[in-house]
Amino acid sequence: MIAARVALLSGLLLAACSHPPAPAPATPAGTPSANEWRFATRGDVSSLTIADDKVSFCDEAGLHQLDARTGRVLAASAVCPAAPPAATGTPEVTVRTPDLGPDDIVEIAGEATSFPIEGHARDWASDAGKVVIVGTGSEVLELLPAAGKRLRLSESGASRVAVGGGWAAWWDGAAVVAHRL
Repeated sequence: MIAARVALLSGLLLAACSHPPAPAPATPAGTPSANEWRFATRGDVSSLTIADDKVSFCDEAGLHQLDARTGRVLAASAVCPAAPPAATGTPEVTVRTPDLGPDDIVEIAGEATSFPIEGHARDWASDAGKVVIVGTGSEVLELLPAAGKRLRLSESGASRVAVGGGWAAWWDGAAVVAHRL
């Protein structure tokens, strides 16, 4: 009698647990806020872009497309598309290293202001010259040419940056970070 009950209970338990668990919702690593979120990456990141309120990038897992406002995964693919052609019609950003020194100077075509930065720029991106994001080995900067201002967005360096639609994004070596400007 006890053996029959144990067999029945085991059968019911097996039937109840036999369906696969629902997938966990895709959320960014860390705690997202209204102004910033992080999404853990695997390996090197390339093709980091912001367009139409979407942050897109490729890593070892393939293409990721995230909602800029929330960090929620919108799409993923094992295959990364070819890099889009460079944008035309935006002011050119020039980075120069005077006397091959330890620091760079960032200049935006058509602007009278130049921006000396500490260290060397690893990557930079411009949102039609209104905002320029620069990643160095030790910080991420937001340059505002019209106001002649620069703001530090991160005290950690970045080797990939993107800007657009009121958002900046960068890769810090472990995660893509998106920050509302």
